[in-house]
Parts: sequence; structure tokens; C-alpha cells
Amino acid sequence: MHTLSRLTGQLLLALAFALPAAAQTQQPAPAPQAPQAPAPDVTKEQQKRSVDQPGNNAPVWREVRSGQPNYTSVPGRETGVLVQPAARFPGQDAMTTAGEAWRKFRNGPVTFWGGWLVIIVCAVIAAIYFALGPVKLHERPSGRMIERFSVAERWTHWIVAISFCILGVSGLIILFGKHVLLPIFGYTLFA
Repeated sequence: MHTLSRLTGQLLLALAFALPAAAQTQQPAPAPQAPQAPAPDVTKEQQKRSVDQPGNNAPVWREVRSGQPNYTSVPGRETGVLVQPAARFPGQDAMTTAGEAWRKFRNGPVTFWGGWLVIIVCAVIAAIYFALGPVKLHERPSGRMIERFSVAERWTHWIVAISFCILGVSGLIILFGKHVLLPIFGYTLFA
């Protein structure tokens, strides 16, 4: 039984190493692509734009998004792929890049419904507290003390609790900070 499981493990290990090597040998090598220089007038226009409007690379990215083959020096499976595939999330009209589609979805429905979810959860917690009140003892305190949790368990509890609170606050700032904190603090402190 032990020999059979060892043999099976060795076979699986050999297959794990053999399959990627076989897949690499079966794929044809991609043909090297020669760099294509843009037309001289486009180059001059881009140089002029970089002086007049530094950081504005709109024509370059328009050319990249056009779908025309472009030069890339990155080897690998996605050679020549410079733009994300088109995508559309629920509630969006037009197809756009996957990153732009996610940004619109996150700043739209996710932020809107997430904000309402936070408000509803806070309202439910407040309603339960006001309806039932704080947790009460069943009997009067006896005065005897027992150790319920060890020191290690208390340390673990408080480390996890503090981490949870920090992550919760930072998540709320990331999701709603632009809508709530930016108008209060301004761009200088919010950045």
C-alpha cells in the first residue's frame, strides 16, 4: 500500500514536470517583430504636445488602442498585446477596456449600494441595541473570578480585533473617501 502511494506520487511529480516542458516544445517560436516607427508628422506633433501639454500622451494611447500591431520588447505568450480586452459590467451601455469597465462599476453601483449597505447594517445594530439593551447577567455577581481565556488567547483576540478595525476603516476610506472625506479635507490632506 505504501509503495503504491509512493509510486503514484512519483508519477504525478514526473507528469507535473513533463507537461509544461512538452507544451513549450510544441509551441512555435513567435516571429520577431520589427519596430515600426510612427510617421514623422505624428512624432513631431507628439514632441510639440510634450512641450505644450506635458504628460498628455493621448495620441500615443489612441494609436495603441487602435488594434494595429505595435512593437513590444516583452517576450512571452502575450507578445504584442498592449491593451486589456474589452469588457462591460452590469448596467453599463458601451464596451470599454476591462480596467475602465471595473472603474465605472466600482464608482457607480458598488459605491452606491455599498454605502446603503453600511447605513442599513449600522441601523440594524442600533435597533437591536435599543430594543434589547445591553447584555445583562442572569444573577447578581458572586465576587468569584475565574480565568476564562489564557494570556495567549487574549493577545490573539486583541491583535485580530485591532487589525480588523484598521482594515475596516482603511477599506471604508478607499471606497467612500473620495465622496465623503475629499470634500471635507480637500486634495492636499486627502492625497
